[in-house]
Amino acid sequence: MELEIESSGLRYIGTDWSCQSGGAYFGGFQTFDEFFRNGPINDMPEEIATELRNHLKTNRMPGGSRLLLSHLNTVTDLFMWRAYVHLDDKPLRISVDDDSLAEREIVFFDGAIDTGEHEISFLLVFKSKKEDEPSQWRVKGEFNFLVKLGMNKVQLKTFRDTEDRIMLSYEENSSKKGASTEI
Repeated sequence: MELEIESSGLRYIGTDWSCQSGGAYFGGFQTFDEFFRNGPINDMPEEIATELRNHLKTNRMPGGSRLLLSHLNTVTDLFMWRAYVHLDDKPLRISVDDDSLAEREIVFFDGAIDTGEHEISFLLVFKSKKEDEPSQWRVKGEFNFLVKLGMNKVQLKTFRDTEDRIMLSYEENSSKKGASTEI
């Protein structure tokens, strides 16, 4: 079995030169994230799998794309209770948070991604412990963003504006892109 490293993942190709086969066949495909999470899809000696992991960790970024998708809560009296996040209609994470009220960032996705246009959709549920505020807020939204070669960062951010309203916005690569939405 041969292994080809492509920009979108690993392609396994086998050869069979028997008279019935006549050559190469497709042995499977894995994204880099699947390889790191599950290991190789075909039998591979552990020392070669380890060598490949080390190679990918140090060499897959140049010429490739990576996305860090996160949420930063700067409202100290709110905490994220649930998060339903989809990237290109695929579920990323359903999280259950504790009631820690400290400012914190939650990472939904950190991995390789194809360049081009992508869509994020989300439903975030926040809870408050303040007696004079409703106990729960839900915010639902979606937006498109462009992934370029290299590192790409998209961050959802919860904050209070100057009128003490709870707001949500998003930033791409540290520049504000999305209009603020009241929660």
